[in-house]
Amino acid sequence: MSHITIQENPTNLIMSEVNNQLIIQEQNTSIVLQSVGTQGPQGPNVINGTTTTTFTGILKGNGATITTATPDVDYATVTLTIVNALIFG
Repeated sequence: MSHITIQENPTNLIMSEVNNQLIIQEQNTSIVLQSVGTQGPQGPNVINGTTTTTFTGILKGNGATITTATPDVDYATVTLTIVNALIFG
């Protein structure tokens, strides 16, 4: 079993990416890390009024994914009551 140690601030360390492979070189040693799969198509960079979605309502995130927020759990809702009153003076 090989043991690889990379210093926090190594000298003569070259990192490059070629054909989905990360290549790390230091002096006469090379490490090649190949990514799993190829990169998919680039998505849109803009969200506007024509962006399609399956979400309805307020969105919430947990640091990793986005989902729909639940009323009275993730945010407070307001109930509006209108009362008709006659005031006699």
